[in-house]
Amino acid sequence: MEFNDHILGKALELFKRYGIRSVTMDEISGQCGISKKTIYQQYTDKDTLVKSAVRVMLDHVEKGCTHFAAASSNAIEEMFMAMDMVREIFEDVNPAMIYDVRKYHYEAYLELDGHKKQFMRAMIEHNLEQGIQQGLYRADIKIPLMVDLHHNLTNIIFDQEVFSKTPYSIADIQIELITHYLYGLATPKGVKLIDQYKQARQK
Repeated sequence: MEFNDHILGKALELFKRYGIRSVTMDEISGQCGISKKTIYQQYTDKDTLVKSAVRVMLDHVEKGCTHFAAASSNAIEEMFMAMDMVREIFEDVNPAMIYDVRKYHYEAYLELDGHKKQFMRAMIEHNLEQGIQQGLYRADIKIPLMVDLHHNLTNIIFDQEVFSKTPYSIADIQIELITHYLYGLATPKGVKLIDQYKQARQK
């Protein structure tokens, strides 16, 4: 298990830095300090390796989100905890990685798409319901519509044509999106709490 974790960790590190298509199996084996033949004994081809590496990243996201939902004291704190994780995971991600998954690695794309359509949509819906109950989000929010909106805006972030010339990282764009999203949802009580969390992080 540790051996596979080592391969997947190095592969994911390279994919995030350079994109997937530009990283060869020779480069992965060199970074791992093992032969390419040894990697092929664990993963039959690059597609299988990419799918497994993407699953590692998604598992990390899902564990984090589940923890935030349980550990946070309110819906807004949960979203700020999620923003910290976004910063950790996506700060140095090359947008080419997501583009390459979509275009060249269909099985991995299905993993990513299923994660967004099922897990993330359920987490956003739960957060909205909780925020309304806590008086932090407006009671008149159309929850299914907001879940769809959040899902589609997240997809746009990874569109290279939309953000091909931006100087900002994927993490910067996601955090700005989430902050804008929160202010749009918030009651006056919620706005005060958002401002408090923002100020605390700036310090």
